[in-house]
Amino acid sequence: MYVVSEIASQLTDYLNATICPLTTIAPHTDLLDAGVVDSLMIMELVSHMQATYGISITPGEIAPQNFRSVDNLSELIHSKLDKTRCFPTLR
Repeated sequence: MYVVSEIASQLTDYLNATICPLTTIAPHTDLLDAGVVDSLMIMELVSHMQATYGISITPGEIAPQNFRSVDNLSELIHSKLDKTRCFPTLR
C-alpha cells in the first residue's frame, strides 16, 4: 500500500533521473511553468504511472491541474489506488 508521500518521492526520483536530469525537481515545483513537462512528457509520465502503479489514467484525467506538480500527480495516483482497492473488479 502506497502513501502519498512515498508516491511523491518515487515520482520525484523518476523525474530527476529520466525526464529532467539537469534540474532538481521538488514535489511542489510547478512542472508546467518550469517547462519540465510538455505533451510528450505527459504521455511518458502517464505510461510510467500506469506501469508502475497498475492504474489506468483516463483521457479526462490528463488535465493541467493533475500534471501541475509531483504533489498533484501523487494525489491522482493515490486516489486511483484507493478506488482500485475499494471497488475490486467483479468476475
